[in-house]
Amino acid sequence: MTTTDTQALADFIRELTSPQPTPLDPAVIKRVNGIVPMPDKPGRVKEIDEETYWWFLEVLPPHYFDGWDFCFAEGFMPYLFFFVRRGRYYVRQLTNDETHRFCQLGNIPLPGYW
Repeated sequence: MTTTDTQALADFIRELTSPQPTPLDPAVIKRVNGIVPMPDKPGRVKEIDEETYWWFLEVLPPHYFDGWDFCFAEGFMPYLFFFVRRGRYYVRQLTNDETHRFCQLGNIPLPGYW
């Protein structure tokens, strides 16, 4: 196994978190167990509430965790990347390609291969 390329991973995380966030639109929120909002499309940064952030952090062990940033996945789905900036909470549904790149740079297994 190779070691984590921390600079490349940090640059990739900056890239993932750079799009202007949009608030969750109640009309397009998908819900898990009727309580947790999910992003509607990959590649978008969505602002979420603190409760949602903590729900995902605590429901299953994160696949990646670094301070306030973490990746969540169930089964083989692409990662949900959660992060906090300036006291506000966000999530981005990664694409399959972004998930593969994240795993390569972070030296972590793909979702579903734990």
